[in-house]
Amino acid sequence: MKSSPAVSIDHALVIDGPVNNIQEAPAIGNGDLGALVQVFQDEFRLHLAKNDIWDARFDHVAKDGVVTQDDLIRMSKEYGFRLEGGAYSGKPVFDRQPPKGLRYVDRNSGNDKHVFPCPKPAGRIRILHAGTNSTKIRTVLDIRNGVVTSEFEMEFGWHGTGLLRVEAFVDRDTNTVRVRLGQERMLGSVRICIEKMPDSIDATIPAPRVRLENESCGTVTQRIPTGYGAKAFEWHLAGAFPEPGKNRGARPIVAHPYRLWQSCELQPGTRIELSVGVATDRDGAGLRRKKNSLVRARRLAMDGRKQGYDQARAAQTRSWSRFWDRSGIELADKALEKTWYRNLFALACQIRPGAMAPGLVGNVVPWDASPWHGCFTVNMNTQKMFLSSAPTNHPEWIDGYADWLDHMKPGFRHLAKITFGLKGIHSPHMIFPYQRPERQASSNQCGRAMGMTGWHGQPLWWRWEYFRDRTFLRDRAYPYFKEAASFYWRYLKKYLDASGDLYPSLNLEGPPWTKDFVHNRDPFIDLILFRNTFQYAIEASKVLHTDAAWRKRWEWGLSKIRPVRVDRLEKGGYWIYADKNDIPNNPDNWRGPRQMHAGQSVAAAWTVFPGETVAGDETEGLAPALRRIMQDNQWKKWHPDVIWIHHWWCAIPALRMQLPGAFDMARSIILRERFPAGHARTTHWIHLTPDAWRVPEDNYLGVAATTEMLLQSQDGIIRLFPCWPKRQRAAFRGLPARGGFIVSAEWNPKRGIKAEIRSLAGEPCRIRWEAKRLPRVVCASRRQSVLREGREVVFQTQAGNRYAIKS
Repeated sequence: MKSSPAVSIDHALVIDGPVNNIQEAPAIGNGDLGALVQVFQDEFRLHLAKNDIWDARFDHVAKDGVVTQDDLIRMSKEYGFRLEGGAYSGKPVFDRQPPKGLRYVDRNSGNDKHVFPCPKPAGRIRILHAGTNSTKIRTVLDIRNGVVTSEFEMEFGWHGTGLLRVEAFVDRDTNTVRVRLGQERMLGSVRICIEKMPDSIDATIPAPRVRLENESCGTVTQRIPTGYGAKAFEWHLAGAFPEPGKNRGARPIVAHPYRLWQSCELQPGTRIELSVGVATDRDGAGLRRKKNSLVRARRLAMDGRKQGYDQARAAQTRSWSRFWDRSGIELADKALEKTWYRNLFALACQIRPGAMAPGLVGNVVPWDASPWHGCFTVNMNTQKMFLSSAPTNHPEWIDGYADWLDHMKPGFRHLAKITFGLKGIHSPHMIFPYQRPERQASSNQCGRAMGMTGWHGQPLWWRWEYFRDRTFLRDRAYPYFKEAASFYWRYLKKYLDASGDLYPSLNLEGPPWTKDFVHNRDPFIDLILFRNTFQYAIEASKVLHTDAAWRKRWEWGLSKIRPVRVDRLEKGGYWIYADKNDIPNNPDNWRGPRQMHAGQSVAAAWTVFPGETVAGDETEGLAPALRRIMQDNQWKKWHPDVIWIHHWWCAIPALRMQLPGAFDMARSIILRERFPAGHARTTHWIHLTPDAWRVPEDNYLGVAATTEMLLQSQDGIIRLFPCWPKRQRAAFRGLPARGGFIVSAEWNPKRGIKAEIRSLAGEPCRIRWEAKRLPRVVCASRRQSVLREGREVVFQTQAGNRYAIKS
């Protein structure tokens, strides 16, 4: 492959025909403001949403709903408390009636009778025209610059045909939507509309307000009233429409309830433009010190008009080019290559530093109500949006994630205090972004999974591992790990008893509180995340030469966490456990006292990724047993209709373990999770039904899993093309590796591996190298000394230098 891997027009999404189902609508956006693109025979429509548009009202006081950890233990010990039922719907049962002051409540477990926060759509832009059922439609989304173009070819009998072209994009650098309409053959009138309809589920939200500024400018404003400790909140759509005096056929805009209309008589060869600015009361901190959000929305729209569409489009191309310059791939397998680029584009439309991090539905909110209230769920969902950040050379995304964590810390500290009586941070499972600390979500089931606090830190640590940015470690990552590890240390000092068990805690979606907490001791996830959190805090404190006293406490805490073990059962197979007494007598009874929630294969996968207890490709220790578990328990059961959890959960672990058939399985999963046009399915595991819901997070798999086929670096060892078919060519550019390296490489079946590695931190470079002959490593025309250490080759580097490697 002679050319450098890069995004191209071949990666564009092309849709012939209408896009009627909003679930299938492709998304465009700048990471804060987003739009779903729907196309009908007579209309082009953009559904707008923004990451910070939330109804933050919450009829909940955390302290009133919390059963303290002390009371929970007391209820179990003295009154035989447990929950009977499902993981989230269990009912409290007691052997002996406790006193009136001691009771179990859980107001935050799917109880929709109370006012809950929820993201809201921002509004819509609509272009209506004279199309009919015979109208031919072709839509192209060019991911090189985020521009979507729809062409409508219409037949008018003896009048001939008309062709309307609508082009639109969300400005990557400002919260402005730009639209251009052009006509090549006689078409007739077009109607342009900006609207926000009244809320369909909450009558307490006032109807939107429409205001005319002049004959070509106006605003649509939505307001959510104050309540339950939340301030009133507004957002605005400001439209700069075609000016009647300068555009032949453009009429003055008209204000209708909830919308602004403009009719335009298009002439062949003419083009008209629309600029829509969107601003909220929660826009970036720097903007709060300037003019109010209504003024800012107007300014965005007017600045867009003054700039002109062509100039804005050129700036848009340059901005996206800087994004794509960070990394790229080129594969013989074009289906995988296109999916990698398209899914990375979709993630870039959702994530933006300086803006609120995306929740479950991100900035593609299609309705006034969202399942699970569109919250941030942190047992996988929120983190999945960021799993591709470091491996694809986009650390700025994790900077935005760190901002979100800082924003949530006051609520986490409050929960640690009222639930455990401890200093530090404790996270619930479901999080809402704009609540005061005393109204933060609290749950006595989901909110009591102790490992969630540690899970938050994974993206921060990966950012350090990949890029070795000491400033980020000092200012962003270490403060979080210090507070999390200190909370875990205090927890162990207070609650660890002679049994040595971590309890009571939960594996999410597993057994609820059981009698004597028999199923709630040493949860698998807690064992990994307590250990990881202590280890990260210890390592960071050493790198930064700080907090030696706390380091000793964390080392003590680390010594108290049982290791994850694997043992062979008498009747065959393996069992993953924390303590040897956990092994069941009946090997068919997978619900042992401390069992991971979805079976042994998933437990095995989680130790590899994202738990990273093992690197995955070791030949000794836990890895061989974990590899066997996945093969024995699940590998023979792969089927297109296999349950949803194994689709995404096991793909990356299978690649890291280099299981037989891992490439084919992962490829099958990635390509199966696409719509016919080739963009990622965003309906999670739910089929396309009227009440299905969109989640952008699963775009990560086509990016992260494909990247794992090309480059892995867990445990500080670079693996070039570890799971790529040896007979297929492949190349990549600008992909980071742990230890502070940026790697570009090419695999050719005839010529082998050629790579260039740029050192960011001057660390020794370790590469898995199975060939007997050592590679040739050259820096600035000078050959470097290369040593073999076991299965790796090692050479020294200097920060900033580039090293060429040939097999």
